[in-house]
Amino acid sequence: YIFFLIMNNFICINFCN
Repeated sequence: YIFFLIMNNFICINFCN
């Protein structure tokens, strides 16, 4: 679960901007 949150955050940093 924590790993998913970390990866989701990483993806958001790259693509949510």
